Amino acid sequence: MKKKILTLTIFICVVMALQGCSGGLPEGFDQEKITQEAKTVVETINSLSYEDVVKLIREDLREQVKAQDLQSAWGDKLSAAGEFIEYKNIAYASSQGGTENYGVVVINCVYENDSATFTLMFDKNYELVGLYMK
Repeated sequence: MKKKILTLTIFICVVMALQGCSGGLPEGFDQEKITQEAKTVVETINSLSYEDVVKLIREDLREQVKAQDLQSAWGDKLSAAGEFIEYKNIAYASSQGGTENYGVVVINCVYENDSATFTLMFDKNYELVGLYMK
């Protein structure tokens, strides 16, 4: 039940943040830089080190995400997926929340036994402000 609540909460946050989302990154965002930051997040998630994933989240938002909740929500799926193989597709979008613009990166990943899609949102300083895995 806790896993479903966490997944739903993260999903709602991402959906709300993506309202008004448009194609391409916002002005001032560097595609190479945000891609590298997104890959770092995915690599950290793949290491199953959920404490380190939480450390990647912008400081003012860290209290909202607990490592144990991420492990409960994602651990079984990631373990069953097997070894990471490759990044399949990467797409970019922009989103606005209040007066702040966010860069959104959607990465499709291929694993030994499955695939996963990560939706990651970054602020103008390339700090992680949203994450969702499907």
